[in-house]
Amino acid sequence: MSREQAVRAALGDASVRKYLGANPVTRERVTPVDDKLARVSFFDGPRIVLEVAVARDGRVVSQIVHKPGDVRVGGEIAQRPAVLALLLVAFALAAASVPFRRMRNLDVLALAAFAVPVVLMNARLLEASVYASYPLLAYLCIRCGLVAFRPRPADAPAQPLIERIVRPRLVAVGAAAAAAALVLLAIPGGLVGDVAFASMAGATKLTHGLLPYGHLPPNELVHGDTYPLLAYAAYVPAALVTPVKTGFDQLDGALWVAAAFTLAAAVAMYRVGGLRLAIAWLTFPPVVIAASAGANDVVAAACIAWAAALFVHSGRSAAALSAAALVKLAPFAAVPLWVLRARGNGLARAVAGVGAVAGAVALWVVLLDGTSGMRDMANAVSFQAERGSLQSLWALTGADTAQVIVQAAVATLVVAGAAQAWRDPALARDPRRICALAAAVLLGAQLAANYWSYTYLCWAFPVVAAALLTTPRPARPRAPAFPAPHP
Repeated sequence: MSREQAVRAALGDASVRKYLGANPVTRERVTPVDDKLARVSFFDGPRIVLEVAVARDGRVVSQIVHKPGDVRVGGEIAQRPAVLALLLVAFALAAASVPFRRMRNLDVLALAAFAVPVVLMNARLLEASVYASYPLLAYLCIRCGLVAFRPRPADAPAQPLIERIVRPRLVAVGAAAAAAALVLLAIPGGLVGDVAFASMAGATKLTHGLLPYGHLPPNELVHGDTYPLLAYAAYVPAALVTPVKTGFDQLDGALWVAAAFTLAAAVAMYRVGGLRLAIAWLTFPPVVIAASAGANDVVAAACIAWAAALFVHSGRSAAALSAAALVKLAPFAAVPLWVLRARGNGLARAVAGVGAVAGAVALWVVLLDGTSGMRDMANAVSFQAERGSLQSLWALTGADTAQVIVQAAVATLVVAGAAQAWRDPALARDPRRICALAAAVLLGAQLAANYWSYTYLCWAFPVVAAALLTTPRPARPRAPAFPAPHP
């Protein structure tokens, strides 16, 4: 429908008129959700007030109300200014190094600056939040690409900041405190969102022998079935305890699942870069927000973190990355380079790891619903490629040509990265450079997509941190993939 038709249909709904009567607006923006729904976003100056999904027949099928003081996603406590500031201090303390004039500290600053889009979004400044995000994404993408493709110079002497000012025993205490704080902010302090609701509802369908695709309540969830199967399977343990069929059911199980996967990722980050990297993960604001929303982003992040931690085990590492891709689609782009960096028997094990995970998921789908289940899953997941949203630089600016150019550049990066990992043994053996290449691909996919959220940083953070926040030492036989975080 046209812009005018969509606005007219939205204003024709009695509940929309009532809300806008108490909350005046000055302008509207219309974007397609898909080929069946249009989103009408109402603004009061720069602040978003209401979002309405309108069907082709003019019905309002969904609304998102933006009230002053509400947070966009996740628990409110974790996003209070004082708590957010404490998280950033702990993150910087764990991630930064001395002397301060180092590129690593600029990387830390760029990561910490993602708190700005969070604050702007919670102030209902949606457009400003998007504009503030993309330069940071582009910087980290380019930085990781340079680390991957440019031969690594010798590292100058440096010391993690946390080890300069905190005794070693207290670092372990700090890690335990960060884990405890994460759990408290995520579970009693959390607030589930639509992704958590969809995850629990889909998991409940799985416990009854049904695929979620086409079976989730359409009157409560718009495209809640758009994720690969493992995004729902991860929540099955919680769904067995507290089944979810409607939005009125108990949804806290999603918070328990998200907290558990966040802690599992912290263990992997410890293996990658020691306690300080685990603390950085547990205090990174987008991670805390995603965990406090029960979002599946931390499920994918845990799989990617373990792919990095198991780097020297090509089969298990590739299987972990494949699992991440079957939670969130974007990690599929990093699978080729992750597989092709292996050599000899390692390559066969990597291919087998990918095949085992993909085969197990395909078999599960076929057992539940035959070959039509595969078709239903593909049709549902394909929404990711067509969705429209104002949470995209390309939608805000109408720069469709620029988006196509960025998408082509990312596709080129995927092919060139996989080819280079295959051709360059030095790159293939270096976990830091391979993680940097994977991070550049994941961040590039986020840059090129039709929709972006700061919770997506969760599943890029493990490889970004492995690439930019660790200091490698010369490899030795059977050494851990990521040894001590400083020489």
